[in-house]
Amino acid sequence: MKQLILLALLALSGCVTQMGQPIDQQKMVELEEGETTKEQAIAAFGPPMNLVQGSNGKQILMWMHGNAGIWGAQKSQSLSITFDEDGVLESYFSSNMEPPNR
Repeated sequence: MKQLILLALLALSGCVTQMGQPIDQQKMVELEEGETTKEQAIAAFGPPMNLVQGSNGKQILMWMHGNAGIWGAQKSQSLSITFDEDGVLESYFSSNMEPPNR
């Protein structure tokens, strides 16, 4: 019985859950304010995980990626792009987080 519990714990320690697709940093370099369209961003990064529609006609599209193991978050990325009422990139921001080395 102890061996079965030990095997289960070892198996669980390697489990990783992933959310979203990795965000390609090289494609982010190609984003241009006033130039990149919403369609181009979706083609580059895939369907967004979230879309916020403002009352002023602007939209914010959000992409997120992360993975976590049994011991917590391992890495996460996010990208948020604001598009004007014509669907042209107005601004964007991104974040990359990794846990500190233990």
